[in-house]
Amino acid sequence: REGQAVGMIGIDGNDGPSQLTEGCRIHGHLQVSKVAGNFHIAPGQSYEQRNFHVHSLQNIRLNLLNTSHSIEDLTFGQHFPNQINPLAKTQQVTNEGAVLFHYYIKVVPSTYVFLNGTQLQTNQYSVTKHRRVIQNIHDGSGHQLPGTFFTYEISAIMVKFVEKQRSLAQFLTSTCAIIVINSI
Repeated sequence: REGQAVGMIGIDGNDGPSQLTEGCRIHGHLQVSKVAGNFHIAPGQSYEQRNFHVHSLQNIRLNLLNTSHSIEDLTFGQHFPNQINPLAKTQQVTNEGAVLFHYYIKVVPSTYVFLNGTQLQTNQYSVTKHRRVIQNIHDGSGHQLPGTFFTYEISAIMVKFVEKQRSLAQFLTSTCAIIVINSI
């Protein structure tokens, strides 16, 4: 519902009843270049002004905004066995009004080689989280837009995982080690 009024003052000066429980569910895929970039989810109608992406927050009451969110899954490429995605099944809840949530993501190109020799070119990532309560949109810092922001950069280092089958000798050695440790 692009352009839907969230936390806005009604015509009669009251807040609309549907706006107190309003929310959104986003699902999709983004194709991004292999360079640093960002994407965000923020209130207000977005448009270009002098080559800048801006959001109109005219008449929005900051104390009525709630930028709480949950991330079911976020990946940069296909999933591989035992992969850990740090933002999967995370939740950020706030009762403080308008909050800026910022995720700084380091994407690491990865190759996974299966036992049969097929290779999967994908990515994994690490993340640093930051949050800030927005008191005033116009303070001159340029970072006062409430919402959820993701800034990512691509690592220059690549990781390669190779599946290998254990030999019978390795299996027996591991089994003996487990038996010895449990008997102590």
